[in-house]
Amino acid sequence: MCEKCGRHIEEGEYKCESCREKRISIDFSRSCVYYDDISSSIVKKFKYSNRRDMGLFISAIMYEKMLTEAEYADIDFITYIPFSYFKRHNRYYNHSALLAENISELSGIPLCRDIISQRLISIPQAKLSDSMRIKRPQMFKRGKNKIKAGKILLIDDVLTTGRTISDASSAIKKFNEVQKVCALTFAC
Repeated sequence: MCEKCGRHIEEGEYKCESCREKRISIDFSRSCVYYDDISSSIVKKFKYSNRRDMGLFISAIMYEKMLTEAEYADIDFITYIPFSYFKRHNRYYNHSALLAENISELSGIPLCRDIISQRLISIPQAKLSDSMRIKRPQMFKRGKNKIKAGKILLIDDVLTTGRTISDASSAIKKFNEVQKVCALTFAC
């Protein structure tokens, strides 16, 4: 497992290629499960079928993972990947925000909203190839709120190329006074 982003790597390696080449700008990240047929089905029902109840199940698993990693100690705030205007109107809810709300409630760590916002992106990430995800422009801009924190936890559902959490982490540090951004995703 990559010591920085938590993705599966070959035995004897310490960092994945993306982390070695500094394509991922995140201080630490872990995922709870590998993205396979079962986890894919869970995530798709949660995101696209208005199954908010699946969020409680996913959040509980993520919270348990959070308790097992020393890097998640001393988190000041929890935040999430924001939605663009159009995505917000095409889905029932922001799934990352719902996961973050649940984890905030379970952990007692305050939830911080709107510290970054998403730029208008016309093509959903899930429809882009890995190479196209890497090439696309920065996704995030300044949010409505600004925070000061030593360490925050960034929540998302799936880590694929790492580009979304990397862009979010960079934007959080650029537009806020945050020293360290750790990410937690359900699957990778």
